[in-house]
Amino acid sequence: IDKYDVNITYLNSREENRGYQYFNIGMEVSNPKISKKILDEVTEIYMTNVVSYNGNYKELDYTVAYIRLANIIQKLFSLEDKKVMEFVSECRDASSLLISRGQDPTLVFDKIQELADFIAYHRDLNFVPRMITHQITEETTLTVIEPPCGSNTYVLRNNDDLLFVDSGMGIFSDEMITELREMFPAFFSMGKTMLVTHADSDHAGLLSVIENADICVNKRTADGLMNMSRPFKDEDAYDYCYARLSRIITDYRAPDADRIRIIGGTDPVEHDDFLLLDKIMFGDMELELYEGPGVHSKGETVILCRGPKILFTGDLYSNSNDVTPERKEFNEIAPFLSKDSEEDLTRLTNARSKLGEIMDSIGRDGMIVCGGHGNIKRL
Repeated sequence: IDKYDVNITYLNSREENRGYQYFNIGMEVSNPKISKKILDEVTEIYMTNVVSYNGNYKELDYTVAYIRLANIIQKLFSLEDKKVMEFVSECRDASSLLISRGQDPTLVFDKIQELADFIAYHRDLNFVPRMITHQITEETTLTVIEPPCGSNTYVLRNNDDLLFVDSGMGIFSDEMITELREMFPAFFSMGKTMLVTHADSDHAGLLSVIENADICVNKRTADGLMNMSRPFKDEDAYDYCYARLSRIITDYRAPDADRIRIIGGTDPVEHDDFLLLDKIMFGDMELELYEGPGVHSKGETVILCRGPKILFTGDLYSNSNDVTPERKEFNEIAPFLSKDSEEDLTRLTNARSKLGEIMDSIGRDGMIVCGGHGNIKRL
């Protein structure tokens, strides 16, 4: 305040025996650019909210909007101050990027608030996933857990061993653990292996929560799990910013690196196909792990069992025709802020065609396709 020679109109504080005090500060600033500088600098150091604001400078309007949004989100999820300040920092970067491109940051902030409201409503007793268990072999069952939002969680069980494919959002970890304990009474003592189709925050939420599980992923996915910031592509600024903010909203936390087993080697080769990385046995099933061409995400993995015929595709395929009512509602507020480019759509079509060749090699008839979202599909 002194640095920018700002006039203080009022100042008061209260102590609540918490080791810090709340300060209310009123300022009159003739230059809105100075107001923005003050807020940018203060929010890097302190938890801040804007109680009242009278201005008409767009860039300052955006700053006020995301500071207020951060405070709403903290109340919704009881986030630690550190997380909220991280959210504000991400909002600041997103705002700067979009403004520089002549785009409107409030489109992202509004979508993030919709996401936060939806998630907050579906927590605790309102967390009602669709769960269906299928007998796959004499020894092995497959349970499909489809939450209100986030990826499906697939759980294969063979005697006292569990194998997970993807695991939804971290924000629902308490609810998911409750469901898993009811489903598998000896859950905590059972052997566990976790596979991930790709490093998106809505597919990897339980990796840091289920501590006694082995995590098997390829090198690119492992790197993505440690650093969830996706690369920026010129045509998807809205989606890029949405993804960075939603990572915090969904409470993604990276797993301990020493729990990760890298499959396919630590020096991955460049390719544009589905490359077989490894085969792992789970009970009476042999699973083949393929790294895809990276259309949806670098290191994207599909998992194939030839007998019985099961395919886990991640987000290369989702069954949008058979979703729960909650998921259908979520899809209407999901991050469809930009359209895929023709190049992306062409790459996706080519990837699905190549995946189809693998499916044809063992015959599609009777195959169970487990997509990233929605119910399974029997061919």
